[in-house]
Amino acid sequence: MCLKLENRLHCFAKTCAGKTAHDSTSFSTEELLMSCLSLHSGGTDTTSNTLLTGFLYFMTKPHIQGKIMFSSEIDQVLEGKDFVTFEDRHYMPYVQAVVHESQRVANTVPLGLYHSTTRDTELMGYSIPKWDILDSSS
Repeated sequence: MCLKLENRLHCFAKTCAGKTAHDSTSFSTEELLMSCLSLHSGGTDTTSNTLLTGFLYFMTKPHIQGKIMFSSEIDQVLEGKDFVTFEDRHYMPYVQAVVHESQRVANTVPLGLYHSTTRDTELMGYSIPKWDILDSSS
């Protein structure tokens, strides 16, 4: 089974290479297209919500923006390079922490999964009965 995108593309190419008109396979061009669109739309929404929240976070907390902009953390990683790679994140713990905080605060999954309480709970003066359904998007 092919789960990663590069594996799905490889499986698709391999399947198409040996496929004849009489072969029946569930792996089709339409399935590949829908998988790619699904990955793209999911990533686009999450990225834009994280960036928006990050920008709003910086506007309300300028000391954090200043610490990122004027720290040597990014400069040290960029030394001699034009751009930062995914692997460089390990050398920028403060920047990574700010990104994670932006994702935590952001509404990256507006229609997220429902949750339920496992016991009677009280939160900020509200009584929430056991097994009550909680919607994280509201």
